[in-house]
Amino acid sequence: RIWLQSCRQSFAKMLAEKQFRETEEMRAKAQISHAQPDDLIDFYHLKSRKGMSQLELEDEVQDDLKAATGGFTKETDDANRLNRILQLTGFSDPVYAEETLQNLCLELATMGDLKLVDRPQNYTLAPESSKQVRANIKVSSTETGVIFGNIVYETSNVMERSVVVLNDIHIDIMDYISPATCADVTFRNMWAEFEWENKVAVNTVIQDEKKFLNHVIKSTNMKCLTPP
Repeated sequence: RIWLQSCRQSFAKMLAEKQFRETEEMRAKAQISHAQPDDLIDFYHLKSRKGMSQLELEDEVQDDLKAATGGFTKETDDANRLNRILQLTGFSDPVYAEETLQNLCLELATMGDLKLVDRPQNYTLAPESSKQVRANIKVSSTETGVIFGNIVYETSNVMERSVVVLNDIHIDIMDYISPATCADVTFRNMWAEFEWENKVAVNTVIQDEKKFLNHVIKSTNMKCLTPP
C-alpha cells in the first residue's frame, strides 16, 4: 500500500503543484507590458554632454545597450529596490546646492561581517545634475552589520575638502530573503555543493509536523519546494 498507493498519490500531487506553478508563471509573464504608449523616447545623440567625463559617457552607452537588449531588471525588482531606499542626508546639506562639485567621492566603512569590495571613484557634478554610485559589499555571515559613510567633495571657490556625514545603514539579512522556486535537481546539486545540511537543536511546543514546517517557513521568509 505504501509503495503503490501512497507514493503514487505523492508523485501526482507534486506534478500537479509543479504544473500549477508553471501556469501561474506563464500567466504572470503574459500580463507584463514591455512598453507604454506614452513612454518617452530617449535620443542619446541629442543629450547635453556638458560637465560629463568620458567614463560617465561610457556608462550611459552601456545603459542604452542594456535597455535595447532587455538586460535591465523587471519592474517588480525595481519596486523591491525602491522599498529599501534609505535617506542618508537632509535637504540642508550643501551637497544639494546648485554648484559644481569637484572630486566628489563616497567613502564607506563597515562594521561586522561586512567587507567593502571596491572603493567608489571620484566624480565631478555639474549644477542640477545627479549621480548614482554603486558599491559592492561582501556579506560573510547572517549577523547584522552597519555601514558608515561620508561624502567628500571640493568646490571651485574653496580648495579645502568638505565632508557630509551620512546616516548609518543597518543591514539585516532577513530583508534580502524572499520566497522563490527551484527545480528539484538544481536544489539537490546546490545542497551537495554548498553543504547546506546542518543539525540545529530546536525547542518548540508545536507537536504537529505540518504546523511546525509552516512556522519555520513564515519565520525565515522562505518557501517549501515540495507540497507538504
